[in-house]
Amino acid sequence: MRNLVVTDARGATPFVLTTSNVANFRLLESTYDDLNIPAVQRAGLSMVPFSEIPFDTSVFGPGAKRDSNFDRLVTSAEHRFAKDVTFEVAYLHERTKQWVISPVNNLVLYTGDPNLTIPNPNGSAMPIANPNAGRLYIDAQWKNDDGRTANDVLRGSLALKFERGRFGTHHVALMAEHGEQEQWRYPGREIFVDEQGVPIANAALPENANNFITRRHYITPGSHETYIGGNPDQDITVVRNGRTYRRAWIYQAAPSATTRTMDTFLTATQSSFFRNKLIVTAGVRWDTITFDEYGDSRLGASHPLVLAAKRVLNSLTYTDSVRDTFKYRPVTSTFGAMFHAAPWLSVFYNHGDNNAQQPSNARILPEESLPPPAEGKTDDYGFTLTLLEGKLYTRATTFQTSQNRSAGGTFGINIGGGTYNIAAPSTRILETLVLNNRITAAEQLAHTVGDEANLVATNNVVNKGYEVSTWLNLTKNLTGVVNFSYTETNRSNVFPEFETWFERERAFWNRTPGAGSLVNTTSGTTIDQDAATLQQLAQRLRDFYNFGFGERPYKANVSGRYSFTGGRLKGVFVGGGVRYQGSSKLGRVVDRVTTSGADVYGRTIVGPMDFKMDGFLGYRRRLPLQGRTSELTVQMNVTNLTDED
Repeated sequence: MRNLVVTDARGATPFVLTTSNVANFRLLESTYDDLNIPAVQRAGLSMVPFSEIPFDTSVFGPGAKRDSNFDRLVTSAEHRFAKDVTFEVAYLHERTKQWVISPVNNLVLYTGDPNLTIPNPNGSAMPIANPNAGRLYIDAQWKNDDGRTANDVLRGSLALKFERGRFGTHHVALMAEHGEQEQWRYPGREIFVDEQGVPIANAALPENANNFITRRHYITPGSHETYIGGNPDQDITVVRNGRTYRRAWIYQAAPSATTRTMDTFLTATQSSFFRNKLIVTAGVRWDTITFDEYGDSRLGASHPLVLAAKRVLNSLTYTDSVRDTFKYRPVTSTFGAMFHAAPWLSVFYNHGDNNAQQPSNARILPEESLPPPAEGKTDDYGFTLTLLEGKLYTRATTFQTSQNRSAGGTFGINIGGGTYNIAAPSTRILETLVLNNRITAAEQLAHTVGDEANLVATNNVVNKGYEVSTWLNLTKNLTGVVNFSYTETNRSNVFPEFETWFERERAFWNRTPGAGSLVNTTSGTTIDQDAATLQQLAQRLRDFYNFGFGERPYKANVSGRYSFTGGRLKGVFVGGGVRYQGSSKLGRVVDRVTTSGADVYGRTIVGPMDFKMDGFLGYRRRLPLQGRTSELTVQMNVTNLTDED
């Protein structure tokens, strides 16, 4: 944290603190952590209790905004040429926009100020008395995010049916589709710039973390309207070392702009044989996907937007030219069969290949480019039982799914920030080389890692397990469902891109004699030490993510319903259910850190099981209405009847 904008709930004039010399002036945040032990062994942040900040208090404050809108047009036309031949054509036109201002990572910190002195806001050498010593405050870094997406899709499909007697009945579907998508995204951050638009700290890299602003807002205890992490709508002008600074928004990383063209042809069949005792399904899909990724550049001093003070010198922007083109031709297929061995027993098997479209907002090393589509496959097999003349039906399935080189999604592995931020050590290395005239500023920019948004690591994911479901309809009045499942998740080959990138960059860092021993004046680390830190981060990341965080292997639920069909209670129905999820793995204790920086894990921290009971009560009857019969249903649902936490 380099720049603090300090605001006071009592209405004092805001001021800025540049904290590059915090070691001398002891500018600290008060936490329960012991700052004298390694960071990986500290307890970390904790949730604020309800007694301190009620849940209905929004600490984001009035500056947080979200504006989402979309326009969508869907048209289709269908024509039946013959009894067994149907054709359809459809067109989709869609435009979406989203603009967000919010705290970075939705993280707002509630803490206190123990400092008796602080650096002088005007930049002079002598500290001053802290007027807010001992007060509580809330602070946050703020971001804005602006994005647009445009989709146009034209699709034609044909459905056919063939009756071939003893050779079976066959349904065939054909589809052809052409789609075009354009999207871009501007992720932004707050920094300070002077009258000429030059950043307060790192002019060559305005998006460098040293330029980011943290807004600190001191609160009045008990007056919850003052409990906000600053207000990004509040413009700030400060004077420091004789220079006037103002707030400016810049792009945190290179804007993401891509166009995608996709041509798809698909055919699928369903066939029945032996008087419907054997049902077979199959399908094949061919895709040709082309991604055009637009380049980026930095705005020079003569750029009109810089001259007009509308953009910051050296800030990132799009170029009109395509930087990279990625073309993929994935082929996916599926096959399944169900055999009715007896009126009460059926067996089935399904196999499928899949190619997931890569996330357009994720980038991977070594080139910080779009990841390739993840490839995977799935297999499941099992049986069904129909007993008691259809009153009891059971389906049992064993399954395994896998996905290779998965990037982003619901389990993204961020390597551009957070605990395993490889951008920070590599940026220090480049800064050290520039300050020692070993590389040029242009080479520094060319080798800067993390200047693309959402830098992630890939990994392989395998899920396997089994599930059993039973449906009961024992009487006309009583119905029920019982489900049970077991799932195991394994991750492997985490961050395979690291070695290729690291070996290439290390050769560049050490291309001049003695470069490895050069010292960074801010961190006090040598290039060789920062390079070793990068290797440690990669290994720690792999150790950390080779673990099923949050996984609850065992799950079950039971629900039932009883309906009264006669007497005074006719039309009344009542029911309930039970939901169970087994214990989850929350993490592992770090017993110690080796001399090489590796974490040594101890016991696994296991969370409690999750058990809930639900209930419902309702009434249903038919009502005559204007000569027609209508149905009235009134129902009350109660979730978590026993109020389990």
